[in-house]
Amino acid sequence: MEITVKGTRTGRSRKAKTPRGGSTPVGEVLDEHGVAHTLFMEDAPRRDIEIVGMHLGPRTRLEYPYSYDPILQFKSGEAWNGSVYTDHFTMWYGYDRVRQLQEKHFGTTSDYYNRFPVKQVQEFLRELMDIPELKVVRIEEHCNQSSGYPCWFIAFRKPEEAAKSETADTPAAPSA
Repeated sequence: MEITVKGTRTGRSRKAKTPRGGSTPVGEVLDEHGVAHTLFMEDAPRRDIEIVGMHLGPRTRLEYPYSYDPILQFKSGEAWNGSVYTDHFTMWYGYDRVRQLQEKHFGTTSDYYNRFPVKQVQEFLRELMDIPELKVVRIEEHCNQSSGYPCWFIAFRKPEEAAKSETADTPAAPSA
């Protein structure tokens, strides 16, 4: 199993063990042979390891259903120069337009973006934001603190010309 740790790659397999007092399972990770290993709270999440499907902090959805830490759902490792939170789409682009494009790209009007492949989300965003060369590089599930409902943070890379003309709709990512 390969795990990225502070920019280095290790090829070692790490199997989680249940301590005597028990522990809360927080997810599973597949090794290079496709074997699933249960991860427990003391194994992950660690701030220096990002595993797809794992929380990026200690507050899990199971223990804190209305205020959990983000869950990493996709990462390409590339730097981004724009980002959006999906719960703002209808406010910025209009309810009817968002629903029409969701139906076109996903076949449904669901706001649960974890149900769709990254390519479909990318095509949806390209058309919604009118940036044909947009490339999705990171997706995280967040918990909207005011409502408790999930929303998604989507970071993307766009052409340099579009990146220079930032708008309030798509705030730039922190400088690397």
